[in-house]
Amino acid sequence: SNKTISERFDDLTESQTPCLVKWHKEDNPELYQTVKRELIRLIPSKPHRPKSVAQHRYPYVWVIPHLPIEQLSKAQLESFCNDYRLIMYHQRDLYYAILTVRYDQIRELHRIGVNSKAYFPSHKFPSVHSPVTNYGYRSQSLQADMKQAEQHMILPSKLKCNKPGRYMFKTTTATQKDFAYLAQVLIKLFNSPAFAIQNYIYNTFNTFKTPELDDGDDEQSEHKQQQQGQPLYVQTKYMSEGLALLLKHRAFQRLQEWRHCLRYSFKTYEKQPFKSAHKTKSIRNNDESKSRLPDCIWNTKFHSMTVVHGHAQPPMGAHWAVVFEGRYYLLPSSIHGHAQPPMGAHWAVVFEGRYYLLTVEYLKRKNDDSGYILLKLAPNTIIGQRVCWYSQSMSYKDWDQQLFTTRWGTLRKSFLPDSDFGGEVSFRYISDLVVHCIKTSDYFLTTNNCQHLARNIFGALDPAEGCILNTILDAGGKASWVPSMPSGLVWTETMMMEKFRGDFMTKMASTRQSLYGDVDDGEDEEHVNRFEEIVAGLGMELFVDEEELMARRLSMASMVSSLSGISQISGVPVDDMKEEEEEDEEEEEEEKCEQYEDNEKGVRMF
Repeated sequence: SNKTISERFDDLTESQTPCLVKWHKEDNPELYQTVKRELIRLIPSKPHRPKSVAQHRYPYVWVIPHLPIEQLSKAQLESFCNDYRLIMYHQRDLYYAILTVRYDQIRELHRIGVNSKAYFPSHKFPSVHSPVTNYGYRSQSLQADMKQAEQHMILPSKLKCNKPGRYMFKTTTATQKDFAYLAQVLIKLFNSPAFAIQNYIYNTFNTFKTPELDDGDDEQSEHKQQQQGQPLYVQTKYMSEGLALLLKHRAFQRLQEWRHCLRYSFKTYEKQPFKSAHKTKSIRNNDESKSRLPDCIWNTKFHSMTVVHGHAQPPMGAHWAVVFEGRYYLLPSSIHGHAQPPMGAHWAVVFEGRYYLLTVEYLKRKNDDSGYILLKLAPNTIIGQRVCWYSQSMSYKDWDQQLFTTRWGTLRKSFLPDSDFGGEVSFRYISDLVVHCIKTSDYFLTTNNCQHLARNIFGALDPAEGCILNTILDAGGKASWVPSMPSGLVWTETMMMEKFRGDFMTKMASTRQSLYGDVDDGEDEEHVNRFEEIVAGLGMELFVDEEELMARRLSMASMVSSLSGISQISGVPVDDMKEEEEEDEEEEEEEKCEQYEDNEKGVRMF
């Protein structure tokens, strides 16, 4: 329907039998703050946003047992059936709904999630070199968000807790540890957007009905029911349809936010200086004002690069290189301890900087022989990391189908300050490499495909690691007809890589100053995140969710009310706004203290 999340919250909290209840901080201040820190992170104020804004971290739903184990009955403990508190953050407050969930319901949802293999990632974020995490190349907040996301986005293959039944002639009873583990499993199920937008959760919670207990409280009656496979605890609190729609809406909004990040991309025949390097001129985007890249993008720096490979199907309008389409191959299982990618896998290069992520990949148009290079930008945040590493979509036609659960495979990694390059690489330098790739050779299936582009860019910055890629290249080491051929092909590919690097360095030495004037690639980038300016320069817009828009309206209303002295604006009393501002100030102070502690830890580690 056309309802917003705020309208759904109002429907669930203001009805005669409310499904959602506001959680008052006074009930349990310590637990309240703990859950709030798991759900949100404060975003500092900016010129267009006078007040700090609370932004969701990876989980947008949190689950805890409603009552301590001491207050549960014997029947609840033996049947592993408990009331759980489903918590969500909305407009500076926490709301919760109480759901009665049985063990067999969690087991059924877990079975669906594991067997589908499409709704949950199977791999964590790729590992990085130790200086990236120890010397401040990644912020402490980003590392904490990535660690939290890894804990809650991967579903375990088996439930590692006790289960109801009899063992060694004794009835198994649940412990506090068992209920806490089941709550963590529910958090993973609720916070997977790909899984939550389905109907599995609502159908499972409302289809399995618990039969009433027989008359009589004696142990013999309970034992008889348990022998018949009937649970001992009656399910009383089901999931309402409105609550299920709210969870779906939240999940869909998270997917929309991730999919919106895929728009921060462009093709080389659309932007200068790449556009003029193509031999085949495109009729698209002939407006020179729109084909220029923003000035703030050129000095952005990247400290790490990774060659990745994908297993997904090629997008519409493009296809990936499949080298040597015969059936007879000598396919070694591993090279230098690294698993081999499949034959004909698509390769790309991922660069990581302090504030930005950049993916570079070579594609071929379906209707002609010309190739183009796709460059995708993303902010180096938890959202950008998820979008960059768990999406292999090259076509806008596939954006609405992305579930962000399939991760790129990694082949080789390089930390540039410790490599032969000796420092961080700028976007200007990467663009020179891309232009040289376009001018050097056209796309060809066996000698200049996506794998060669990734190898050439990687080898130009780190030749030692690039030589190892030649042993994994389809045309270098895997595709051969006789066992003696791989060594010769590897030598040939190594010579081609060295020739590309030598030609590029010679060209850089002769034309660098004439093209760009006195430019020092080694100059330090200003420690300012300019991603918003870059996106605006590309003619795009950042994603803004409903809650951030509401926060901006409240901030503007607060400013107007302080200037004009009006007692009430937009239905929000000034006294309530002052209380919210005081809460914001307290949260900002807490955030500053946490940042100070993180900085102190970073200094000590350094």
